[in-house]
Amino acid sequence: MATIRKARADDWDPVLARMIWDEDPPVLAAEFGCFDSWVSHLAREWSRPGAVNSFDSFWLAQDDGYTDGPVGFLAGFAARDYAARAKVSDTLKDPGGANVDAVFAEPDPASWYVMDISVIPSLRGRGIGRALMEEAQRAAQAAGSQVLTLDVAEAIPAVQFYQRLGFVIIKRSQDAHLYRFHGVGPHLHMARQLD
Repeated sequence: MATIRKARADDWDPVLARMIWDEDPPVLAAEFGCFDSWVSHLAREWSRPGAVNSFDSFWLAQDDGYTDGPVGFLAGFAARDYAARAKVSDTLKDPGGANVDAVFAEPDPASWYVMDISVIPSLRGRGIGRALMEEAQRAAQAAGSQVLTLDVAEAIPAVQFYQRLGFVIIKRSQDAHLYRFHGVGPHLHMARQLD
């Protein structure tokens, strides 16, 4: 059985970088060039409270039977905080990466934005992803948000997972340049009203 808890600064683990990369490699490759650059960037952001990828925007799923690090994670925050978080993150980026914002719809500032969620593939189907999304709902409600929003690559199976949880497609985005030069396909902006 997995337990979910808020991440701490000392929870940094390169396994998280791999899990995030594996969810949407074309986007991260376009923005950071290669996996090693992504790991380096994430390691710098992790310990900076208020950054987009800071430990303070992550929850970790852990399982007693799995000792190689977290089995899943949730990253998110109140969408109204995104601009301030992006400003902190931009100071940590290496220049030269592509701007991938074109494939992501701007979330409603009143929503809680699920930036990323992942479960180790061999452990999917055991309720860990659902438990992480329940944690997102609790965090959203604690922040005063009544809507969860997220962006997801249209081609991955997670779209159906989100639809089963009650998310609906709000917008489909694609950028011709990112597709042509980096292979970044269409992304869906999805939302779910909270109970």
